[in-house]
Amino acid sequence: MQLTKKANNKKKSNKSKPLRPEEYEKLILECVKNYPSGLTITDISEELDISRITVNKYILVLEAKEKVFSKKIGAYTLFFSSERTFIPWRIIASFYHGLLTGFSEEVSEKKEEVFKRIGLNMNRFLTFPVGSRFPKEILKPEKGSYRKLLEYYAKSYNTMDYMLDRNTKIEVKIEENGTRASYTFKNIDLLEENKDFAMHFYIVCGMIEKTLEILIKKKIKCNVERIYDNNVEISIQIL
Repeated sequence: MQLTKKANNKKKSNKSKPLRPEEYEKLILECVKNYPSGLTITDISEELDISRITVNKYILVLEAKEKVFSKKIGAYTLFFSSERTFIPWRIIASFYHGLLTGFSEEVSEKKEEVFKRIGLNMNRFLTFPVGSRFPKEILKPEKGSYRKLLEYYAKSYNTMDYMLDRNTKIEVKIEENGTRASYTFKNIDLLEENKDFAMHFYIVCGMIEKTLEILIKKKIKCNVERIYDNNVEISIQIL
C-alpha cells in the first residue's frame, strides 16, 4: 500500500533551462524517489517536463551508478530509487499491527465493514495506484473487457503494498468477460504472526474499490472472499 502524498499538480517547465548533467541526474532521481511504486520514462518526462530522450539518457546513467533500478511489469519498464530512506519495515509493521489490533478490539460489530470504509476514506489522502498513475491504454476496455487492467494491477501490487514482503505471491483468475477477477495472496507471513492482520485486506478492498472507480469511472465492488492458512482471496467486480 503506497503511502505517498498526492503530487502537486503545479509543475515548472525544465525544457527552457539548460541544465548540467549532474543537475539532470539530481532532478530525475528526486522525481523517482517521490514515487516509491515506480515510474516509466514517459511518466518522468511528463512529471518534469523534460524530453523522453533526455530522461532516457540520464536514467541509464543513474542505473549504471546503481542509484535507481528497473523492473519489467507487463509491457512497461518502471524505475525505482535504490536508496531506501524510509523507516525500517519491521518498525512500520509493528506499529501497523498495533493499530489493527487496537481498532479490532474497539470495534465489536461489523468490523469488516468498518475497516473497508476506512480504506474507502483513506483514498482522499493517499495515492494507491502504481506511481500514482496507470498506462492510459489499459484503462480503456477492449470489447467491454478490462483484462489488461486487472492483470497489470495484480502484477504491480507487490510494489505498492509495503505491508507484504517479497515472499507473498498473487495468483490471478479473470473471468472470460474480463469484468471480474479474483486475487489470491499467498504466503502472507504477517498473517501467521497476527490474526488481526486480516483486517488489512478489508482496508485494501476499500482502497482498490475507490481507486478503480476514479480511474475508469465505473462502479466497483471489491470484497474479501476467503481467509485460509496464510492466504487471502479477494474479488474485484467492474459493474
